[in-house]
Amino acid sequence: MRVTNNIQERQYLRNTNKSLESMLKSLERTLTQKAYKRASEDSINATKAMATRRQLSNMAMYKDNLGTAKEIYNMAETNLMGINDKYVQVVGIKLNQGCNTTLETEQRQAIALELRETADFMMSLMNADFAERQVFGGTSNGGTPFTYEACRLESGDGTVLYDSGDKKVVCYNGIPLDADSTKAPYNTLANGDYSVFVYNDDGTETETEYTLNFEDARDKGDNSLLFPGSKPIFVDVGMGIKYNDNYEVDPQTAMDISLNGAKLTGSGVDELGQSKNMIQLVYDAAEALANGDLSTANGLIDRINNANGYVLSAVTSLGSKENSVDFYLEKNSEYETSLLERQNDVEGVDIEAEISNMESLEAAYNAALQLSSRVLPLSLFDFV
Repeated sequence: MRVTNNIQERQYLRNTNKSLESMLKSLERTLTQKAYKRASEDSINATKAMATRRQLSNMAMYKDNLGTAKEIYNMAETNLMGINDKYVQVVGIKLNQGCNTTLETEQRQAIALELRETADFMMSLMNADFAERQVFGGTSNGGTPFTYEACRLESGDGTVLYDSGDKKVVCYNGIPLDADSTKAPYNTLANGDYSVFVYNDDGTETETEYTLNFEDARDKGDNSLLFPGSKPIFVDVGMGIKYNDNYEVDPQTAMDISLNGAKLTGSGVDELGQSKNMIQLVYDAAEALANGDLSTANGLIDRINNANGYVLSAVTSLGSKENSVDFYLEKNSEYETSLLERQNDVEGVDIEAEISNMESLEAAYNAALQLSSRVLPLSLFDFV
């Protein structure tokens, strides 16, 4: 069979282009360090690679969640330790001094002022803001969690459940912290909407409606759950988040980053009707000293000590949570390393072998170019 010049030329150009294409693909694999560009080139490994990338994306989310939790816990622990330190340095000492019957009225008034300022300082720490998030506000982030105001609490039919009168009281997410789901008149109330009327300095009232969970608080034996914003905030940290039959997150499979300020500082009242909230007790002690009521002030010393136990318990709990965060960060880092190795196995190339292959392809391509003069006809310019 006679082979014409045109057939030789087309065959040569086709093979030369294939050689160039192979060299460029090898160059691309060398530069990107990826074995393939399209899933169709290696569908089996591409499927594995997609699953690995999805897991790596999840790991990035877990890492971000854990980082946020760690920052929140660190700030919360710092502020709670600040409250405890302020108590040790000021409240315990000053309250005992103020109860000394030999003090002059002016001295006792000065101590009362210092205690009031200490309570203000404690409240400011509990109103800490982190990245536009109320650290101790629970799930509520719409306003300042702790306030100090005179107010009235009413049920939906207008029944007055609580009225502080002229006295200001500490409130959490709008509700007086002295509300106690186990004591009258709250011990028969159901979950629902209730109204709080705040007495303004100009003589007017501001009404706000809140959803309170008296039943939940009684059923679970935790009075702090009745306040707005007391639900948990669960985040997935790589434990494999699961849900129960009620479509609620299983707390054993996620991390709760919500901090209930009512629980951390105490809520409800004791058998004598005295507040269990640490900040409220300091305000009450300051008022008692200012009024010269040494009997009441002296009776508050032990109650304040007991209330400080809430803070110390919270610090211990936060320390445990921080340790858990560190543990999960370390485990997730190890898992991420394994995933990156797997990704390299299904997507990556042996760079040294690929460079050697590219050099061979380049040599073959250059040799093909050198043979062009024997295959392709001379052009007119070769004769000029």
